[in-house]
Amino acid sequence: MAGLLIAVAALLLAVYLYLKRSCRYWRRVANIDGPQPRWVLGNISQQITGRKHFGEIFAEVYRSYPQASWVGVYELFNKPAVLVRDLELVKEILVSSFQHFNKNSF
Repeated sequence: MAGLLIAVAALLLAVYLYLKRSCRYWRRVANIDGPQPRWVLGNISQQITGRKHFGEIFAEVYRSYPQASWVGVYELFNKPAVLVRDLELVKEILVSSFQHFNKNSF
C-alpha cells in the first residue's frame, strides 16, 4: 500500500514538473514574449470555459504585443504555439518555408 502511494505521489510530481517546465518554454528556448499561461489550460482557458471566443483571445494577444514580430502562446496542456504578427514573416512561412509548417495546426 505504501509503495502504491509513493508511486502515485511520484507520478503526480512528475506531471506537475513537466507542466511547470512547459509553461516556460518560450522564455527558456528563445526568450520570446507572450502572455503567462494557466497551469493546464494554456492561454485558451477562457475559450474552454466559454467566456470568450478563440478569435477574441488571440486578437487580445495580438494587440498586447505591438512591437513583437511573433508572440509565444500556449494551447491546451501548455503545448507551445506561435502567433506571427509580422506580415513579411507570414509570407516567408507560407511561401518559402511551407514544407516545415504544412503539418502543424493553425
